[in-house]
Amino acid sequence: MAATESVDVAALAQLARLSLEAHDAETVARQLGEILAHLETLQAIDIDGVLPWSPDAPASAPLRSDVAEAPLDRAAILAGAPAVDGELVAVPRFVDT
Repeated sequence: MAATESVDVAALAQLARLSLEAHDAETVARQLGEILAHLETLQAIDIDGVLPWSPDAPASAPLRSDVAEAPLDRAAILAGAPAVDGELVAVPRFVDT
């Protein structure tokens, strides 16, 4: 889909099962157009001769040594957490049981 084509935001929102207010449709349509334009720019890049990435390929940049280091300070981590439960970071439940 070209960036200049109109995007049916209401249909996309329905497919994604999102509720979208009518006043937000114009903003979302503009943002989707910008994303599609960026993708078209990326598609125009000449990648002939560029090998696909492979985990077996040698790294072109040096990696740091894989060495065990001292663990992070638990108190510092918990101090930055929005909620804690004892010595654990508390997160909201996201799966119903």
